[in-house]
Amino acid sequence: HNPPAQTGRIPATGTIVDATGGATINAARRADYAAAAGAVLTEAGHVGKTYELGGTGFTLADLAAIITDVTGTTVLEHGVSVAELTAI
Repeated sequence: HNPPAQTGRIPATGTIVDATGGATINAARRADYAAAAGAVLTEAGHVGKTYELGGTGFTLADLAAIITDVTGTTVLEHGVSVAELTAI
């Protein structure tokens, strides 16, 4: 989850600033989480089961490339330390 300040900064700066160290992220839409929670809470057969609610993993550099491809505006990923990110 990107805080609103980071999300708003991406179009303005053309940069995704992160401290992920190139780690992959799995994401799902909030609607998908809500649908899964609703099913688990209202239907039988889910006790003790684990569900993975993410798609194919991606890095923030991958995300920057996708944003660039879709919008035509160059967006770059810029990795920083946790301390640097906290100071932003």
